[in-house]
Amino acid sequence: IGESTPTIAYGTDVHHTIANNQLAELSVPLLLPLFLAINFSEAFRASKGWVNPKEGSLFTLNDAYYPGDLGFDPLGLKPTEAKAFSDMQEGELNN
Repeated sequence: IGESTPTIAYGTDVHHTIANNQLAELSVPLLLPLFLAINFSEAFRASKGWVNPKEGSLFTLNDAYYPGDLGFDPLGLKPTEAKAFSDMQEGELNN
């Protein structure tokens, strides 16, 4: 960090792959699919975790929702028992 920081000397002697303005340099045909993918994934996550505002109060999580558990486990690595899941979760947090 110093004189060669991309935010300070953008475009001088700094390679553009480490610049902070990478998204601004992309064209619209590349940005549109990226933003659509982000919006669809966020809408899916929100529909899994949050209560529909029309059915309940705002900012309320579903009772059956566990943060981060979106049901995506193609390899079947998530333990089915609560104790095994807790041990696996603690092991991941400790690493």
